[in-house]
Amino acid sequence: MADLDVVNLVNILDSICCSLIGCFFLFQLKRDIYVHQRKAAICFFWLYLCWGVAFVIMAVRNWVNIEFSVLLSNALYMASFYLLLFGIFHWYRMKFYPWHYAVCTCHVCLYTAIQFGLLEWVSGSFIYRVYFAAANNMTLLSVMLCILFKHREYNGFGEKLVALCLGSLLLAALLPSVAVSFMNDMYFFQAAVRLAQSIACNFMLGALLSLFLFNQIDRHYQSSVRDELTGLYNRRYFWEQVQQYMSQVRQPFILAIIDVDYFKQVNDKLGHDAGDSVVQRVARVIQQNLSETDILARYGGDEFIVFFPLQRMQGAEQTLNSVRLAIHEICLNHADENMHCITASLGYAACHPSDGDTVEQMVKRADVALYQAKHGGRNRVVGLEEILQGV
Repeated sequence: MADLDVVNLVNILDSICCSLIGCFFLFQLKRDIYVHQRKAAICFFWLYLCWGVAFVIMAVRNWVNIEFSVLLSNALYMASFYLLLFGIFHWYRMKFYPWHYAVCTCHVCLYTAIQFGLLEWVSGSFIYRVYFAAANNMTLLSVMLCILFKHREYNGFGEKLVALCLGSLLLAALLPSVAVSFMNDMYFFQAAVRLAQSIACNFMLGALLSLFLFNQIDRHYQSSVRDELTGLYNRRYFWEQVQQYMSQVRQPFILAIIDVDYFKQVNDKLGHDAGDSVVQRVARVIQQNLSETDILARYGGDEFIVFFPLQRMQGAEQTLNSVRLAIHEICLNHADENMHCITASLGYAACHPSDGDTVEQMVKRADVALYQAKHGGRNRVVGLEEILQGV
């Protein structure tokens, strides 16, 4: 018996160390991250703290009042699963409602009360309490997996690791039930719980740290290829994609340049904040009218550039006209209460990589078309082929 007590004590110390290590690393994550991610990190921090305390209280039930151990350990274990769920909620910026907290509180209280009731009034209820705990834990883990599956289109590598971890936790949650099914003994149960918790703590810590790490990597990558004001691709990334298309696909494509008319007047009359707002709104309008295969970038200032691949060349002019009309619907209020509606000139040209033209020559063609659109009265779409046919 003394040997078992020593093993139990070692398990308790091991659990405390694992939880403290998890808390330490998760506490460090609160720096230099977005608010919703910070809230998620706080939830994950308290998750590890609850896991550690819950196991300690469960493991010392041979030395303390069993009613106290059952009440507190079950409440903390169930609360820890909700902390994991709320952390996932925060990560995906899902809105919290008062009923979420009400359901959580009611479930934890009801679950704990049922476990205590089984202990007090049902003889030989140990195995039923273990099965009941497994059913509740697996239900919450399934809900978390459903949330991750719902957001699968936006999931990065970190989110996929968390999903894999939750799937493993589903299996680990069965270990205590399997253990008591074959050997209805408290020591086997505690050993199974320790094994399940060890899998959960180690795998989950790696998954959660990877979640934040890969998010930071993606954040820095996006900042290197995106324009800060509009969120569109920047010029450097745009040309990388065009050159990749030219070298790999070597098919014709269209380049279009979009320039906001009289943009300097907007800045002079309404201020640079209004000018920034115009650039952002124009960027959104253009993006809404393009397909997934098109590439849009901010070319500089009030200019945007669009790449249409081969399969989109036939409908490019129609798309650009739709963009022009949509931009014309953007209106600003003057100080004299007059409305100032935005217009844009659009020039495009077909490019053929097989001709051996450089990127600079291709841009020059689109620039020539844009120049004609500007000098032809603005608020129009002009293609280089139209100019050549006119000549």
